[in-house]
Amino acid sequence: MTLNQEQLFEIKAFIEKKGFTYIDVQMEILDHIASLVEEKLNANPNLSFADAAAETYKSFGITGLHNTSNEIISSINKRYSRYFWKNFTSLFGFRYILISCFLVFAAYKMLAFIGKDDFYKFNIICMLVTTVGGLFAGFLIKDYKKYLSFKSGISFLSFLMSGLFFTNLLINKVPASITVFSLNAWQVAAAGSAVLFAVYFISAFKTAKTGLNESKSIIEKYKILYA
Repeated sequence: MTLNQEQLFEIKAFIEKKGFTYIDVQMEILDHIASLVEEKLNANPNLSFADAAAETYKSFGITGLHNTSNEIISSINKRYSRYFWKNFTSLFGFRYILISCFLVFAAYKMLAFIGKDDFYKFNIICMLVTTVGGLFAGFLIKDYKKYLSFKSGISFLSFLMSGLFFTNLLINKVPASITVFSLNAWQVAAAGSAVLFAVYFISAFKTAKTGLNESKSIIEKYKILYA
């Protein structure tokens, strides 16, 4: 037996009363409960929906649903973490290692041309742009904050400022006069951190995009319940 829309609404209302914040987590719980209710109704056709639902709710116990919620949240967070690190490490794989080395070399030469002070100013500008861009983007996508998939997907973007700060720290701490194997130490450090930051940004952006697309898919899938 498949539950109808009205019955799904009743389960949804029950879940919302439990205080679960994220819509996609609610939907995972709803799917789980609905499947259990359907199993009970199929096993006993004489059982009413209300009784089947009540038995299912009772079977979770006092903290059962919250345990289920925590498992779902952990699963979603781990999935996006794996996706991010897969993207990040892939950019240092055999296919991209030569490109990465070339970018470090190009950044090193560029730093020699523009100088330490100008690069520091450029980094400060990047920090300001990142801050303003983050605030603006947060305003545009506020409706997606109800979805854990989206929140987990964009979580890595929040560390971009830390990357820029780390690059600034290298610029300030490494003296411009030190050389290693005839290479300027601060240029090597700054070039390496700049390329690392770029790789991180690409990986974080791809992860955020995946989270956004998955949230859109969830919205489309459950638009009847959350219209």
